[in-house]
Amino acid sequence: MTKARTRHPEWYRGYALLEAEALELHHNCIHAMHGLLQPEDHAHAVFAKRRPFLSEETIEKRVADRLSRQQVFERWPSPAVSYVLEEVVLDRPIGGSRVHAEQLRRLLRVGSMRNVEIQVMPTRLEEHPNLDSAFNLLTPKGHAQVAYTEAQGYPG
Repeated sequence: MTKARTRHPEWYRGYALLEAEALELHHNCIHAMHGLLQPEDHAHAVFAKRRPFLSEETIEKRVADRLSRQQVFERWPSPAVSYVLEEVVLDRPIGGSRVHAEQLRRLLRVGSMRNVEIQVMPTRLEEHPNLDSAFNLLTPKGHAQVAYTEAQGYPG
């Protein structure tokens, strides 16, 4: 079993362990590019804009951790990985035009892997099943499928 690095925030460590060994990973991204798809400069731009501000040391640690998670694409046997990206995620030039171009090239590289499927959902859709936030579905080895989402709760 691959151990998650302890740099991950406490609340994220269990998910990181499951992700590292998952047989299947399915991601629905409606607001931002998924971390496994982000090149270094894109990840840095995302963490540098977080509020409250993160220290430079924390930003560098978070970027390194995000990039280390991308090893999931290199392991064998390869997991089945799918993404549904809302079109606006592809249009948003996080980090500027050079970083955005690098992000699009990364999508082409990852999307060409035989175990990866990337679909683009048009922004113009009036509604879709997950308007509230993005989510991930993992099928961990030897466990039932689990879902993960980051969203702020609101009274209902």
